[in-house]
Amino acid sequence: MNIFWPDGLQKLAASGEISFKDGERLNLNIVRKMENGMFLINLKGKSFTAQLPAEPEGKTVRAEVVKADSGSLTLRIIPKTENSTNPMRIITTTQSTPSAATAPTATAPQGEPAKLILQIPAGTIEANPGEKIEIQILKILNNGNSLVAVKNNLFEVKLDANMQQLLKNITAEVTKIDGKEIELTVEKTPVQNLNVNYVKQEVGTFDLAKLMKAFGKFQSVDVQNITPDTLKQAIKNSGLFMENKLLNDDSMAGDEKIRAYVNSDNTAKDGITKMQVSNMLLAGGLLAFLKTGDENIDDTYVRLKRGKNGQNTLYVSTKFSQLGDTFIIIRNNRNTHDVMVKTEKDISDELKDVNIENTRIHWVKFNKKDLETMDVKKDIVFNMGNFEVIT
Repeated sequence: MNIFWPDGLQKLAASGEISFKDGERLNLNIVRKMENGMFLINLKGKSFTAQLPAEPEGKTVRAEVVKADSGSLTLRIIPKTENSTNPMRIITTTQSTPSAATAPTATAPQGEPAKLILQIPAGTIEANPGEKIEIQILKILNNGNSLVAVKNNLFEVKLDANMQQLLKNITAEVTKIDGKEIELTVEKTPVQNLNVNYVKQEVGTFDLAKLMKAFGKFQSVDVQNITPDTLKQAIKNSGLFMENKLLNDDSMAGDEKIRAYVNSDNTAKDGITKMQVSNMLLAGGLLAFLKTGDENIDDTYVRLKRGKNGQNTLYVSTKFSQLGDTFIIIRNNRNTHDVMVKTEKDISDELKDVNIENTRIHWVKFNKKDLETMDVKKDIVFNMGNFEVIT
């Protein structure tokens, strides 16, 4: 029999933690099989254990809620013959991975941001114009396409590889319905929908010093002639904002991630992606890097921590041939700035001669522990529930 109702699910339903409708179709996500033969299952964000009627063939089991005349509920496993997928077509997208042939010229239509638009056959789901619909990304199929669920109906669609891995669901608005198709326009994806397991994997292998060796093939910063504009442009071209440039039809010239795609530089591409994922989890902050053109100055790491009421802190970590390791902390409070320069060599006398309006500059002896500020892994673990998009 393909009918069952686990005790663990009954407890969740009885406590009001989860609810069901008669005829509702569900995706039971199999987490793992336990030593006692039962399965740990995730459903609607809740977990429970159950003995399944049959060994599952994959990580997702489709089931339908059946309500008896007595009011009791059961789950019916949906056979594969009923579990076929419908086609879903992408007609416009800026989310696809750039290839060597298209990456340098990939642009959105002039005058308005490009959008990700999906089309599904009319009649496959009940929908109304303007309705917001959640699209759940279930798994990547053997053919490279994604299996997605829309209102408990399965569809197959070709999504960008990063979207498949990074997200667990996306939200779309019904923008058009006619006799043939239903058109869904994807909204800006909130990062609360991140696939946590994928994020942990990426962040867990994030090594800024190691990955920096693969970056900076396009541009380097002339520290002696640096200005706020050149600093801003260097960070903008670091690759961290490539997708944002595509979305807003900005120039891709000099972008590190585009260079990595065009030249099949997987080390640089993967490294930038890891940094992008980490930045998403740095609630109220940003981590970036600068490649320096002076052989007497090491490549520079930059981290921004946003505070309350505009009280931000900027950390700059680098190394000078004559000063040794250097760590600079710049704090702003309304219209004033406090600059703490930490170096291995005492330069306190030199700094006394530096006079900048509304700015206090002072020297402190460099300590290796200062560099822990640039190690973002601890902050990322703390902020797993607080997300922010880089814009």
